[in-house]
Amino acid sequence: MTLPRLADFEGILSLSRTDNDGRQSAVLNGYRPAHQLHDNHCSTGIHEYLDSDQVQPGESGRVAVCLSMPDMYPACLWEGREINILEGKKQIGTLRVTSIFNATLRTSSGEYLIRWQAPRLTEIGTCLLNLFQGDDYQINQQALQGLHALHASPLVLRMDATLFKTVMNMPGFDTANCVARMLTGYRLNYTRSLAAFKAASSDETFLGLFKGASRKKTQEEYTQVVTDLDSLMYALPGYGHLAQEEVLALLDTGDGFLTSFAGTMMDAFPTLDDRHIAQLLDTMEEYGVHE
Repeated sequence: MTLPRLADFEGILSLSRTDNDGRQSAVLNGYRPAHQLHDNHCSTGIHEYLDSDQVQPGESGRVAVCLSMPDMYPACLWEGREINILEGKKQIGTLRVTSIFNATLRTSSGEYLIRWQAPRLTEIGTCLLNLFQGDDYQINQQALQGLHALHASPLVLRMDATLFKTVMNMPGFDTANCVARMLTGYRLNYTRSLAAFKAASSDETFLGLFKGASRKKTQEEYTQVVTDLDSLMYALPGYGHLAQEEVLALLDTGDGFLTSFAGTMMDAFPTLDDRHIAQLLDTMEEYGVHE
């Protein structure tokens, strides 16, 4: 079976002919084109062809489809709907929906929203504001799980970066407060879990942290905090100027990882205190990241 899980829907794929701006070759099982579910949004999906293992240009064939993040595109399909199939910006065919198995995707043509809207943005925004308010890792994880339940995808902050930025830029959303809470919470989580990990390993050196920690829980917790913080780096650049005190607090820790994170966050700073510039350069030199 080509698909990673049960198909979200089935349909008839019709490819454009090669001489009509179509593909030069057949598509095979495992093909991952873009599906234009809304005027302003597409979703990648994996194909498994049901009559043969391929469909040639200019021909049609039955196909089962798994969308990459179906929960992000609720209420977008109905039997008989025809979807544009694209490679990049180029349309190479259409797909007419014949059966829908994922109830989240089902709607009627009259209720369908032509332009995509991220699901339940207001609730997701509220959940974000409740995240990372202290150094209790378990409480923060529970809040994170609450965000999962709001159909956020399992990426950075268990969210898609586009959705994350959409939420952060909602009119009236307290972005500065949210960023400040995140940075403070991650700093506290990281320093606390690092201290616990060092205590569990009975070794104050960084390399010693990875040599048989006696408490698996502290190791797993530290690893998760580092992973989450590392992921956050890809979502927050450009917001650092909204929470300068919190970014400077990362520099004040003297920790190489947090300092590197602070450097990433500072890309939009209009000004920076001379003391912190010198401190940042010294720490980067010490950890060999001066380039």
